[in-house]
Amino acid sequence: MSFDWKSVLGQIAPTAATLLGGPFAGLAVKAVETALGTTPPDGTTPTLSSRLTKIQQVLTQGQMTGDQILALKQAELQLQTHLADNNIQLSQLEVSDVESARAREIAIKDSTPRNLAYLLTIGFFGVLTFLLVGNIPASGHDVLLILVGSLGTAWAGMVHYYYGSSPGSKLKDVTIHSLSS
Repeated sequence: MSFDWKSVLGQIAPTAATLLGGPFAGLAVKAVETALGTTPPDGTTPTLSSRLTKIQQVLTQGQMTGDQILALKQAELQLQTHLADNNIQLSQLEVSDVESARAREIAIKDSTPRNLAYLLTIGFFGVLTFLLVGNIPASGHDVLLILVGSLGTAWAGMVHYYYGSSPGSKLKDVTIHSLSS
């Protein structure tokens, strides 16, 4: 049986799981490694990918000890404390990442993101159209569905980059911020 290791980690330590996908991934990896006992030996410098693979193996074996789960929860609390002590909010990390990418695009007049947005839009809707009207052989149908899912995810990210989040999501963020203040 195969588990999605990031969702397993997200259930135990959601902050750590979120940080793995951003600029603080190293901080999260170190905390999770320590909790799970997969810290690399002294004097070695394994790649982030190999470190994540070890974490994935422990999480997907389905045999974590109670001590490891407790250590993960403690690491989660330490990460939250570290972020709070440094006035870092997860929602700000996501927003600042998009804002800095937009600012870079404007400052150096880079047309690559815009061109990729055009290609994504054409590709996404082109594949959707082909799925709806094309005569697709059974052997290629699954591949096209995976392709449309990947293109749809990328297209949604591109829309978020250029147009921001939905008004409902912004209202949610404002409400959460007012409750935490």
